Amino acid sequence: MDINEIKASVQSQMEARGVPMNTAREAAEILAQENALALSGQPVPERTQEQQHIVSSAWHWFSAKNR
Repeated sequence: MDINEIKASVQSQMEARGVPMNTAREAAEILAQENALALSGQPVPERTQEQQHIVSSAWHWFSAKNR
C-alpha cells in the first residue's frame, strides 16, 4: 500500500464518520505520511503543534458520532 492509498483510505473513513472534508484531508495527509515512514522502518518525527491540532480535531469529530 502506498502513501496515496493510505491517505485515501483514512480520509474516506473520516468523512464517513462526519469529519469535515478539509479536516479529514489534512489529518489523512499527516497520518499517511507517518504511516509510510513507520512502514518503511524510518523514524517518525514528532508532530508540530499545528499537526497535532489537526489530528486531534479530526479525532474529536470522528469519535463524536458514537456519543
